[in-house]
Amino acid sequence: ITNTYSREVGDLVVSKSVSGLTLSKEQKAAIIFTVTGPNGYENSKRYSEFVNESWELKNLEAGEYTVTETNADVEGYTRTTTYSVENGKAQVVKDKSTEVKVTNTYTRDQGSLELEKVFAGGKTAGDLSDEQKAAITFTVTGPDGYSKTISYSEFTGGKYLLENLKTGEYTVVESGADFDSNYSLNVSYSVADGKTTVVKDETAGVKITNTYSREVGDLVVSKS
Repeated sequence: ITNTYSREVGDLVVSKSVSGLTLSKEQKAAIIFTVTGPNGYENSKRYSEFVNESWELKNLEAGEYTVTETNADVEGYTRTTTYSVENGKAQVVKDKSTEVKVTNTYTRDQGSLELEKVFAGGKTAGDLSDEQKAAITFTVTGPDGYSKTISYSEFTGGKYLLENLKTGEYTVVESGADFDSNYSLNVSYSVADGKTTVVKDETAGVKITNTYSREVGDLVVSKS
């Protein structure tokens, strides 16, 4: 009497989808999927090695397997990962193919930047005409080619708030403020070179101070 036991086997497919961001080759290569299962089974593969966005593991012993993804974070983005099965755990059954779908949703981190304008020396904001206020502009540049120019006439209470900016370094440059030949102008920024970093869910600030100094000279009256 011969008893022949054959281990029941099935297949497992790990599929991957990404939304909100197109991953580079380097970012795909950094992401690693690890599958663990019965009797100490463990196997790993980089996302860059997937074929048609999936990884097929064939002839696995029947039982429970867990799919884990690592190194999927991308700087400047918030990642949400969902699995088609709870906690990435799936049952491989005899002669069938079980799929675990892993979805990464990336949302760009955003923050705000507040510009504050201060006048010192021989001029105040109240001394400026509407034309002079409109002539003073602030150009803000930042990540991914961002550029926006704001006129001082658009400020409220000496401040202007830019919202929903991508996180990263921004530069503020003022122009058009040297409009009175009777005054010399010194422009100073509260941050070096007008550069500041916008971080997630916070408001960065750049204070621009214009100090106007009255030009002076001497007058000599002579009598003969």
